[in-house]
Amino acid sequence: YIKNGAPNVSPDDYATRLDICKKCPHLISTSMRCGKCGCLLQHKAKWRTSDCPINKWPKQDTSDIAEDEKEKKINNLLSS
Repeated sequence: YIKNGAPNVSPDDYATRLDICKKCPHLISTSMRCGKCGCLLQHKAKWRTSDCPINKWPKQDTSDIAEDEKEKKINNLLSS
């Protein structure tokens, strides 16, 4: 995620991913964690580089992010 410039999905894609997760039998709803991978879904569903461990939603392409934009985001994250 960081190596790719911390790319996030659109707000609509994020909402769609969370809706899918909320219907999944593997959801641990008290903590909003995936019961398969253990990830916090508020983060995992937002990241373009993440995918569902049981293939309910895929990673999204990050090739449209320019290398200089990736480096700028990485530097901002490292300096925070």
